[in-house]
Amino acid sequence: MNNNNDPNSIKEIPPPLSKPVPTPITEGRYTFVHFDLETTGLGDDCEITQIGASVNDDVFCQYVLPLTQPISASATAVSGIATQNGCMYKNGHVVPCMKTPDAVKNFMDWLQRFGKVLLVAHNAKFDSSVLVRVMSCIGISASEHISGFVDTLPLFRELYPGRKSYKQVDLLKDLCTTHYDAHDAKSDALALQTLLLSLSVSSHTMLKHSFSTDFVVDNLNFSMMKKRNMLSLQNLIDNKILSKFTVNKIAETGLHFQHLLLAYQRDQENGVRSLLSEKTGGKPRVTGNSKIILSVQNHFINMKT
Repeated sequence: MNNNNDPNSIKEIPPPLSKPVPTPITEGRYTFVHFDLETTGLGDDCEITQIGASVNDDVFCQYVLPLTQPISASATAVSGIATQNGCMYKNGHVVPCMKTPDAVKNFMDWLQRFGKVLLVAHNAKFDSSVLVRVMSCIGISASEHISGFVDTLPLFRELYPGRKSYKQVDLLKDLCTTHYDAHDAKSDALALQTLLLSLSVSSHTMLKHSFSTDFVVDNLNFSMMKKRNMLSLQNLIDNKILSKFTVNKIAETGLHFQHLLLAYQRDQENGVRSLLSEKTGGKPRVTGNSKIILSVQNHFINMKT
């Protein structure tokens, strides 16, 4: 993933970017692997504390020592997982664990026996982004091991519209009259497998709610780019030059503060206007609003004084 954060390296203005859009995976011979993660928290930098997966009676479960991030109190309250002095505990009992690189490699080795795999998770957008990001951090290409993911949250919204709750534990209780130990990765994976098999959800329906691993990688890179750009543009929000909404639009199209400054320096009269109002898909890249454009221009003028 691209982690270039040096604004001094910015010499050219990129073409307009847009957020990656997932495309369902086409029909093929895949093994659906039911899958779940427990994590250190819910932030976009959280790490893995447990991996659970199942294919019929073949089950994988591994507790994972996070790379650097401590397990939040709220995550421990939910999963019962905690660490102390290099040991890992589940509900106060010591459990065998591995460091993140070893645990992830162990999981990839287990997956290899199933050929081309799709990892199936409830709210897979979260689990997929955590797994792929952590794999990237330890130097493992997720795309080489995982064909893609299936998200059963929108799947069940399609199959059972109008429900009050689409939490996995409630789906199991209502549709299968089954209770289980939620927020344990192994139990969650097995429960999802039970739910899908008991309802005879077809592979065609599963694939409708799938997306490729490459999409996850692209989306993570997009999010990192946007976050980097937002940080560079924060001064425009703090100084009430632009609204957070407008800055968000600027960042999403691939523009860093240095890009705006570069456009202004190249053409002080029309550079910012040309950049922000550049047509893409028949619409301005950011805005054609003269008030907003002049506000940015005046900010650069005042920077000199």
